[in-house]
Amino acid sequence: MSGKSKKSKKKSKLVSDPIFETLKKTQNENQQLHLHLDRRRALTAQASFRQAVSKNTEIEVKTMLKTLQSDSKDLAIFMSTQHEVNITAFKEKLKSLEDVNEKIKKENEKLNNEIKQLKQDFLTEIRTKDDTIKVLNENMANQAGEYEVLINETFIGINARLNECMGDWMDYEKNLTDALRDKLKGSNLVLPPQNIGL
Repeated sequence: MSGKSKKSKKKSKLVSDPIFETLKKTQNENQQLHLHLDRRRALTAQASFRQAVSKNTEIEVKTMLKTLQSDSKDLAIFMSTQHEVNITAFKEKLKSLEDVNEKIKKENEKLNNEIKQLKQDFLTEIRTKDDTIKVLNENMANQAGEYEVLINETFIGINARLNECMGDWMDYEKNLTDALRDKLKGSNLVLPPQNIGL
């Protein structure tokens, strides 16, 4: 429904155009003038012909014919001139509309090119960001693997060092116990056979 109303509005705008209104008005005036001249010529012809016949004068008949020819010629000239004016105005209006239409086409073409370029730039930016994200993900995965290896190596080193320290402490504890045991020989004190847990 809205499409039909828009079309009807466009038609009404064309009808209400000043040039078209002038054309219609001129055509109506020409028709009225033509009818009026036809009536006048008919009445004049009838009156002149009757008068010429009644008086039987060939001169008046010739004069009447000349008058009719002159009126017809004047009307033809007027109609031709007015028609040329109307056609010229219509051609100028049509040329103006064609110029506007050409301008609109160029603007549409320019907008379409800009839209295509924006789409291309947007797709290029998306591809670039996707590539960047892929590289970052790969780097993060590589770093995570490196961190995991480093952490594992660190824990392995810590465990090894703890084991070494535990072994050293056990050796120290044994040596200390043996030294105390040697010092306490011959005394009444007796150490247990196991480590003292120092």
